[in-house]
Amino acid sequence: IVWTLIPTTLFLLVILGLNIERKYLKTFYSPQTGKEMNQERFRNAEDDERKAQIFTHSRHYWVGIEDDMKLWVQQNWKRWEEEEPKWFNDIMRSYFPVEWIPRERRRKENIRRKSVRRPSVIAALVGGELSDLRIAPSAGGEVSSNVE
Repeated sequence: IVWTLIPTTLFLLVILGLNIERKYLKTFYSPQTGKEMNQERFRNAEDDERKAQIFTHSRHYWVGIEDDMKLWVQQNWKRWEEEEPKWFNDIMRSYFPVEWIPRERRRKENIRRKSVRRPSVIAALVGGELSDLRIAPSAGGEVSSNVE
């Protein structure tokens, strides 16, 4: 089976390579790593929402551009708090390192993070409404909810 499968796969890849439009050939394969791709997305993003997506990935992806990211957060945090864009919700805010938040806003954010209620975070994660969510400890001390 292996002697048939490998040559067949290689043959089909060659056929694909010969039939694909040349202008799309570069989209078929890229030597760029996930880290490099996310750093490029951060640098070239056209809006803050797209730029902020790097914070949802591993901190390993930030190595090499942390200074740019920190500067961007410090320059825009106050505006985000005032304008309250849709993407700048409690969950997204929690991804930003507190030490990157401007000093005058840091204490307020620390207090906000400590006071965020667990039900609101769970509801946001499961896509439910907070009013529909019920969380209560059971007799055995375990926490249960009505979310499936």
